[in-house]
Amino acid sequence: MALVARAGDAAPGLGSGVTFDFFGNTQPRINNNGATSIRAFVLGDTNFDTIWTEGADGLNLVAQAGNIAPGTGVPWTDFNFSEPVFNDNGQVAFSGGVFVTNTQQFGIWRGTPGNITAAVLPNSQAPGTASGVVFDAALSPVLNNNGQVAFLGVVSGTGVNLSNNAGIWTEGGGNGLALVAREGSAAAGTGAGVVFDGLSSPIINDAGDTIFRASLDGTGVDATNDVGIWKDPSGTSLELVVRKGDQAVGTQAGVTFELDFNTTNSLSLNDAGQIAFLSALGGTGVDSTNDRGIFAEDLDGNLQLIAREGDLLEVFDDQQNSSFRTIDTLLFTDNLTNSGQQRRKAQFFQRSGATGVFCFFYRWNRRNFRFQFGLGGSRTGKHHSVVTFAMPAVSTQTPDSRINQTRH
Repeated sequence: MALVARAGDAAPGLGSGVTFDFFGNTQPRINNNGATSIRAFVLGDTNFDTIWTEGADGLNLVAQAGNIAPGTGVPWTDFNFSEPVFNDNGQVAFSGGVFVTNTQQFGIWRGTPGNITAAVLPNSQAPGTASGVVFDAALSPVLNNNGQVAFLGVVSGTGVNLSNNAGIWTEGGGNGLALVAREGSAAAGTGAGVVFDGLSSPIINDAGDTIFRASLDGTGVDATNDVGIWKDPSGTSLELVVRKGDQAVGTQAGVTFELDFNTTNSLSLNDAGQIAFLSALGGTGVDSTNDRGIFAEDLDGNLQLIAREGDLLEVFDDQQNSSFRTIDTLLFTDNLTNSGQQRRKAQFFQRSGATGVFCFFYRWNRRNFRFQFGLGGSRTGKHHSVVTFAMPAVSTQTPDSRINQTRH
């Protein structure tokens, strides 16, 4: 472990007496090569907000409020950078604020130290919209290892009102920036008269696939079916993955998905285009002991139940001992290793009791959906045991044989 930056240390390249002050509530980003990107506030200068990336020679300044924002001719404003996202090639992306005709607007920039360019200029024409519809704010970018961005944007201009002023754009199709979904537009896979009402920030993988969560409005929409998850495979065509109120796969008839639009850190995408997500459940036989599950797609795009609260899991087994535990609580907390979602690792099960603390972990990679169960302080006296479950990438097996189990 190595120190990246510390409050009070000199901020490299910013002149004598300029030091790091604090790092706010932002989280540093680390890529698969072990390099870090941070947002930091400095003391001893007239502008405080900065973005940094780590190279072989230490920290390098990417952007500082007060410097001219590339492509605009005006400076970035203070206290308006987003948390940077960072890929395995050392590229960083972030949103920042500038004044355009006396109005604060937000764009997205990307690149490497000394080579930052605008990905989305404030007040520029928004692709896929009518002439005169422009970006007021491009927010919360994500970045894959090909340098492609996706983001949630806010627009203004011709025909824009509160019902259609936000959208999701991506470069995942490889032909520049393209509109994926817009509030007020038809929601794919839902039927005539159903439109997007609210949009979450997107996720993009290295293949250029984009996914997001959205709320719905319109014909036949009520509290039982007003949320869904969508996928845009490499900028081709938008597909509905799952909708609130649908039958929950792997459960008895009458058990339905109870997706929550406001749930964060509960959706994941790997480079093979497979989605995993945590969902609340409702309907037949559902109570507080079995009302959440984790689901994932196989390579055919078919959803499968991976784990459900209330299920029994064998956590230790040999010729002398066998031990089962009931899943008590499922969690799904992202710990990104790159902003393109190439690999993810998340704690999603935790139980405390007389036999100790138990933790599940899952890991996405290009081939498998995998999660691990670590057991400590078991009744058997074996204090360290790991069980790994893997869903094979092949899709020719029967559903019951998709989850394999190995022990270490």
